Amino acid sequence: MQPATLFRSALTIEVLERWRALRLLLTLYREGPMMISELRWKLRGSQTSLYDTLRLLIEAGIVKETIKGNWPRRRLFELTPLGEKVAEKIAEIEALLKNAEGGE
Repeated sequence: MQPATLFRSALTIEVLERWRALRLLLTLYREGPMMISELRWKLRGSQTSLYDTLRLLIEAGIVKETIKGNWPRRRLFELTPLGEKVAEKIAEIEALLKNAEGGE
């Protein structure tokens, strides 16, 4: 495995250890692309902490940012193909845990 690939894999694992990153990832997976104001409302977090988490997810190649318009400038955040795969697996794990709690 190439050093760059190893670094990206380690970064991805480190990012996904954060609870906020998992919640953000699942929100984008279920709701689709969103602006920071929508994410803030959904996740009830500060804009600064959300941006910090988004930056880490972007660096890890899980989320991408698209800037639309000049004024007001809108930043749209969405999952990359890798992010879709990761979020799908996390959603599966979440469903398994919910089913286990129900005694199934």
